[in-house]
Amino acid sequence: VDEHRALAERGNGHSAALGTSLQQLTLLSRNNLDDLSGLQRSLDEHALASESLSEQLQEVNDRVIEHAGQAERLRALTGYLTQLTQVDGAASTGGGVPEPSFKTVSRQAAAGKSPKLAVVES
Repeated sequence: VDEHRALAERGNGHSAALGTSLQQLTLLSRNNLDDLSGLQRSLDEHALASESLSEQLQEVNDRVIEHAGQAERLRALTGYLTQLTQVDGAASTGGGVPEPSFKTVSRQAAAGKSPKLAVVES
């Protein structure tokens, strides 16, 4: 009987130790789940921020393309005005040079071509 009592007490001690270990493991698991939830929230926030940044970069890219088109049209207009000034100077001296067509320059610029200005008779 004493031997059974000793075995029961030892078994009880082992069970208590296992119960304590199980409680610690449960606590660690809950902490890990909380950490994982926090990590998931951070990843979600990062994904939203990344998407927003991507949209902003696309808008910047669109503006750069738009600006490049405007710059090309401005260069064409500047060239046209320069040529017009030269043509006006020649015409006022009686050179009889025809006026250049800005329509041709505009069409070339709109097509994305670098217009080479030429004097075109209307």
